[in-house]
Amino acid sequence: MAKAYQLREHFISWNNFILAIQRGEIEGAKIIHKFSNQPNINTSETKIIWSYPSESLYTFSTTASIDSLSSSSNLDIAVEVTIEGLDENYLEVTQTITLTGQTRVALTTNLIRVNSMFVSGSIAAIGNIYLFENGVTVGGVPNTTLVRDYISIEHQRSLLAVYTVPANKTAYLLTSSAGLSAGLPAGLPAGLPGLPSLPNNTGNVTINFKQRPFGATFLTEYISTISGIANSYVTFNRHILQLSEKSDFKIEGFSNVENQSINVSFDLLIFED
Repeated sequence: MAKAYQLREHFISWNNFILAIQRGEIEGAKIIHKFSNQPNINTSETKIIWSYPSESLYTFSTTASIDSLSSSSNLDIAVEVTIEGLDENYLEVTQTITLTGQTRVALTTNLIRVNSMFVSGSIAAIGNIYLFENGVTVGGVPNTTLVRDYISIEHQRSLLAVYTVPANKTAYLLTSSAGLSAGLPAGLPAGLPGLPSLPNNTGNVTINFKQRPFGATFLTEYISTISGIANSYVTFNRHILQLSEKSDFKIEGFSNVENQSINVSFDLLIFED
């Protein structure tokens, strides 16, 4: 990390410094960009922002028990899925698993955390893809309490506003943003004929940025409320937040009306310790 900061003075601007990291010109440093969508924020509970269509809350595994992958479609044969996660020692592991339809496939290395998952081969998935702790599946779909990441047909990658810092690394939250998806115009009630799929973006959504240092509890680091106007968008620039090794970071949302849809993104600068 010290080496990276010493090199910082050789760059004309912050943007050039970031670009140099992206090009691999600064040893031991990288940028992580994550984005997510939660299509159904409501008043009953605070939810992590992710695209998994379930009312259940996200659960962090307590051991390296994330060991299974499956699809909701038996046609997903030879679909390659790359998973970026952390093993039992919180060391980074990247593995590519080939789906066998609705039949469970075991991971090469069991994980305690997952940071990203995406379809990486030339064949697109036809069904939804589930990364989970081993358990009973029905049509390739596991119990919601066991799911740790999810790929929808639409996106071919997971959308999950969660990141865990690998062992022997430090992360810095550089920028983040949040916005309401286009939805019902103000004053127009939900459930009108012909408009069943539009979110109800007529209220306010409160966004919580939280981190949990290793062995501790989640702490709220920042709170912002977005007004209920479709396509409202807020960017939070360079509120530098340091995340030590093995720390969990998550973005949650809560609405004062039912069926809000929210998008978030964030950028992390990662240094080797």
